[in-house]
Amino acid sequence: PMHDSDRLALSDDRWYLEVAYARYGDPFFAAAAGPRPEGPEIDHRSERLPESRTLGLEAAAFTLFWGEETLPVAPFQPRSSNDRHEGLAVLRDAANETAVLFDYGPALEGHVHPAKLGMVLFAGGDIRLVDPGRAPYAHPLQHGWYRRTIAHNTVAVDERDQRPAAGRLRAFAAREDWALVRADTVDAYPGVTLDRTLLLAGDVVVDVFQCRGGGAHTFDLPLH
Repeated sequence: PMHDSDRLALSDDRWYLEVAYARYGDPFFAAAAGPRPEGPEIDHRSERLPESRTLGLEAAAFTLFWGEETLPVAPFQPRSSNDRHEGLAVLRDAANETAVLFDYGPALEGHVHPAKLGMVLFAGGDIRLVDPGRAPYAHPLQHGWYRRTIAHNTVAVDERDQRPAAGRLRAFAAREDWALVRADTVDAYPGVTLDRTLLLAGDVVVDVFQCRGGGAHTFDLPLH
């Protein structure tokens, strides 16, 4: 999860992938959707994520009205990607089943937490560096912890939360055996620039976080 989201299985939203394949014709979406469930499988819940949603009749309606009659059969080969509009880069190494999610997005409010340039690491079959996600919105911990900068894998300055800030993409590149992303923000703290570069090569992650500001500051980089 990132920000006010829950941890879900990819299969929870597979019907959107079918619609994406029907709309764009990219076999990647069909491979990500996987085999179409039928009968009792429509209400099957992920065994690894028991808190996730079942597919349900909503999925059947999506694929019936907006999907394709048949899907091509192809292995799912995840690749590194970068969505400039969302401000989310995903560095992937399929051979080692390793992925790094990097949030540099433009969003400033709503369900967005004060955690610009935050990252999540998936390796060895599970999330190793986690984003806290959310608590029930009325719970004191939602604003007391989950929406605090220190609860995320990014820099907090002078023991304060980040201000609403947009990030700026500086570089993104993906090749067969490595992927890299760099972004910065100048608005999270007055007079301070946060600049982060992440490189994934095989099962090795290189994280370079540069913090620049006039005067004396305390920089904390928690890793959860």
